[in-house]
Amino acid sequence: MKSKALSLGCAVILALAVQVAGAHHAANAFDRSNPLTVTGTVKKFRWSNPHCWLSLDVTNESGGDGEWVLEGASVSVLARSGWNSQSVKAGDKVKVLVAPRKDGKAGGEFLSVTLTETGQVLQWGPYARS
Repeated sequence: MKSKALSLGCAVILALAVQVAGAHHAANAFDRSNPLTVTGTVKKFRWSNPHCWLSLDVTNESGGDGEWVLEGASVSVLARSGWNSQSVKAGDKVKVLVAPRKDGKAGGEFLSVTLTETGQVLQWGPYARS
């Protein structure tokens, strides 16, 4: 009887853990169905887990500057797509394909980055296009 209870308890804990992990990785805060392009200057690129981050100084429609903080994939996912910690550097001029935040705030998930100076396109996973 104790082993059945223990097995059931472990199954419940595992099911809850899978739900929490799934919710975190679902990127529900971003609108992947309506990507947009933003142009700006890289303020910082953080090569870290569980997600890489890209901070951009972007000129908005009214001519003022604003900061966009963009979340990316993990180091391992980006590395498998050819990225490294020096792929994007502070001061780089870039054009970024972004899945914008659903709440309308400046920011989102970066899907691809084009380096303006060289034309190099950095993409990852499901967003890589040939």
